[in-house]
Amino acid sequence: MTAFEDTIATVKRKVAGAVDGLAGDLEALSHRIHDNPELCFKEEKAHWARSPIARAGMVAGAKALALTALDLLASPDKLAAAKEEFAR
Repeated sequence: MTAFEDTIATVKRKVAGAVDGLAGDLEALSHRIHDNPELCFKEEKAHWARSPIARAGMVAGAKALALTALDLLASPDKLAAAKEEFAR
């Protein structure tokens, strides 16, 4: 394994650990929002989506997308396969 590949693997482990650590709170927020639908665009409880845990979930998602992009850029074969998939 090259130093670059080792760095990528280390970063992925750290991101996965951070996301796993938030999983319970993210699921609870999801259920809270689902159990309290906002009808007719009143959005009385939409502030839940601006909570610290919602922000953490968005950041975790952004990190996961960034790592995916990094994987694609680091692997020409994966990038070619992704381009082929999107071309369909």
